[in-house]
Amino acid sequence: MTPIKCAITVAGSAVKVDFAGSSPQVRGAINSTLSFVKSATYLSVRCALDADVPNNAGVYRCIEITAPEGSILNPRMPAPVAARALTGYRVVDCVRRTGPDCAEEGDGGQRRGQYRYCTERLRQGRERALHSRGHNNGAWGGRFNKDGIEGVTNPSQNMSNMPIETLEARYPIVMEEYGFALDSGGAGQYRGGLGLVREYRVEVEEVVAQIRSDRAAHAPYGLFGGAEGARSANYLHTGNDLAPLPSKFTRTLQRGAIIRHEQRREVVDMVRHPNVRWS
Repeated sequence: MTPIKCAITVAGSAVKVDFAGSSPQVRGAINSTLSFVKSATYLSVRCALDADVPNNAGVYRCIEITAPEGSILNPRMPAPVAARALTGYRVVDCVRRTGPDCAEEGDGGQRRGQYRYCTERLRQGRERALHSRGHNNGAWGGRFNKDGIEGVTNPSQNMSNMPIETLEARYPIVMEEYGFALDSGGAGQYRGGLGLVREYRVEVEEVVAQIRSDRAAHAPYGLFGGAEGARSANYLHTGNDLAPLPSKFTRTLQRGAIIRHEQRREVVDMVRHPNVRWS
């Protein structure tokens, strides 16, 4: 377990956000830099302010952010941080859930970041890389007056899902499936956005694939009586076999292998209620 803990203190015009008690830094690359933590926290606090409050240094000076040195949110060098965005997304969830205006995204942690890295070794000895940050963006949670939005990036990022026509034209893969995962958003008065399903088929002799996904063990939470969203899952097709994969891994794949990423619930355990809307 790598918990993220947050305490917010408001005193006059100042806001103190303290991440004491968060997990120590880890050996994997999900450690977040303190700069990313500050950016995610500024965003989260700013979302709770009135729209006419400007985005400038004067506002950010009022926000004090501390995280223990040596923690997953402020690691000591030489800590790996390449997958820091996954932890940064959870910082947004944590601060917004702790703060006074958490109703805006009723399903809070609906983000399931999907990172994919494929390397094709060409005959000339060169390598061609598909490094598609977040190119399986999922959805936002239900808002206080509207359903969640599908196929969008985390609020702390500025990315989008790459069109399959672009992927297939530029890289040695074929998209076997790309669509919404039904009933994956989390039921409520306003449901969460639906997750995505994507399948990628390898079209060269060998690639190195790396996946950094999230929300496999812990579902996106619901707020104010809303149900949890669906968990994510990865699978490998080889012939007629479908084998589950970890949420994060690196492995070599051969021609014809198919990677499947699902942002959906494996076991439907939501209880139907007459006042609950369903997708």
